[in-house]
Amino acid sequence: MKKLLILTNFLFVFVLLGILSIHVSASSFTDGDFTLIIESNNDITITDYTGVGGSLIIPSSFTDSFTITRTVTAIGNNAFENNSITSITIPSTVTSIGSAAFKANSFSSISIPTSVEFIGDNAFTNNNSLVSVDFNGNDSITSLGNAIFQGQV
Repeated sequence: MKKLLILTNFLFVFVLLGILSIHVSASSFTDGDFTLIIESNNDITITDYTGVGGSLIIPSSFTDSFTITRTVTAIGNNAFENNSITSITIPSTVTSIGSAAFKANSFSSISIPTSVEFIGDNAFTNNNSLVSVDFNGNDSITSLGNAIFQGQV
């Protein structure tokens, strides 16, 4: 009987720890028009935007359901694709811009913060109004994807 109780308690703790680790490693939430993932380092990646376009200022942080403020460090693949965005402000907390992150929008200029180290393939492809890109003297970029400005006129 005692062995059964110990075994039952062990299984309960094992299952509980497994559930908690799954919850912590794959936590996502929405805040307004943004869908966000909390990464393993507790920073945030923006994975989707459902807003109507126009002028957009990306916040540098969000507060999750536990009322913990977390920093936006990455813009995920296709996060702002085809949203009719006419102007964009990327916060200085962002270090990574994913593939096709801003594909097929309508902004005429973009300023890449000096914090950005990675820009994925096709990140700004098919922004037909784009005429100005400012890298702000950024020498931190360690990876620059293919065809990031393809399709500009």
